[in-house]
Amino acid sequence: MAGTREWAFAEILAWLDSAADADVQQLFWLMGGGGTGKSVLTAALLDRVLRLGRVVAWHFCRHDNVQQSAPASLLRSLAAMLAHRLPGFMEALGEVPPTTVTDPKELFEALFQTPLQSVKAPVKPLLIIIDALDEI
Repeated sequence: MAGTREWAFAEILAWLDSAADADVQQLFWLMGGGGTGKSVLTAALLDRVLRLGRVVAWHFCRHDNVQQSAPASLLRSLAAMLAHRLPGFMEALGEVPPTTVTDPKELFEALFQTPLQSVKAPVKPLLIIIDALDEI
């Protein structure tokens, strides 16, 4: 509902604005019991930060969808969004591993670790949202 969860949005956006500070954690982990509204809050947050241009990738895992919650799917989904939303990432990414490669460590190295080393850091911290990571 409009006007609800404003305290949570304010806290998350304040963290994002201060994330460039070396003393600030680079991970904001929202935890709560089942059915407490974490996914609803995350979807509303995504809508807000998209309008602000502060999010570069997102993925919503689902316990009832094995494919959507597979580690390889999550990594490929995030990399595809970064290729379209983070300047220089597509060029740095180069050749994408074939879909037969499913080892998460190998995919992470090929899709993130190596390409991100040659991408210029953004002026402001940007957000990658992953919802229901515990369902992967």
